[in-house]
Parts: sequence; structure tokens; C-alpha cells
Amino acid sequence: LRISYMVLPPKVLKIYREKFSHVINYNNTISLFTLHYFIQSGAYDRHIKRMNQHYEMKRTLLIDNLKKVFGGKIAIKDIPAGLHFMVRFKTNKSYDYIEEKANEHKLEIYTLKRFSLENESEPENHIELILGFANINTEDISEAVERLSKIIG
Repeated sequence: LRISYMVLPPKVLKIYREKFSHVINYNNTISLFTLHYFIQSGAYDRHIKRMNQHYEMKRTLLIDNLKKVFGGKIAIKDIPAGLHFMVRFKTNKSYDYIEEKANEHKLEIYTLKRFSLENESEPENHIELILGFANINTEDISEAVERLSKIIG
């Protein structure tokens, strides 16, 4: 069940409707009633609490594994919210090398290079990665960290 909405000022709404009317996804009555029941019954609150606990456990497991494998070679910028966090790794390897090797080792990673301006130079002696944990099974976390350690060194 996916229901989404935007609140737009009238002038922006007019432009949005003109340019994106073909992508406006209207929700049907059954979906809205289902969401209403989900919220009213308390099931939505229980679902949110369960998902928060689940993802917090995965976050903790991933951070623990990173610290165990990389030790003092990492700095984790963890904000205990969301499904990603940033890690700085001490390494002399380039972003291009890391991205290429990650692809070979079947790891999906996001380097900060992806979010930087084209002309910015690479930092010396470290790289920064955005690590996500939403789509990884808990039993695969330690293996993924080991594969990452082979790439970064």
C-alpha cells in the first residue's frame, strides 16, 4: 500500500498540474479506507515501532562489524535516524578504484564523489562512503563488511 501526497501553493500547483498531469497518481477509495483503518486500529503505530526496532538492530550490527573489521581506520558519522550513514575510511585508494572493485565484488556503494561537483579534487588518504542497510539481510552483513575490507584494505 503506497499513498503519497504533496501540499503545494496554488501557483505551484497550477504549474505542477500543467507539466506533470500525466504522472499524477490518484489514490482510490479502497486504498484510502485501508490506510484509515490501519491508522485507527493502532496497527500503523505498531508497524512503525516494529520497523524502527528492526532497522536499529541492523544499524547496530553493521556499525559493530565495521568497527571490528576496520578498527581505527574508520570514522562513522552516524545519526540514529534513516537507513544510511556516512563512513570515512583511511585509504590511499581512489573513488574510481573503490567503485570499480565494489562492482566486481557485487557491493552496491555510494561514494561521496557521486554527490560532489565535477571539478572537486579527491581527498588524500581517505574516502567517504554512504552506507545503507535497508536492503541487506542481517545474516549477510558480516560477509558484506569483509568484502568491503578487501576492496578498501
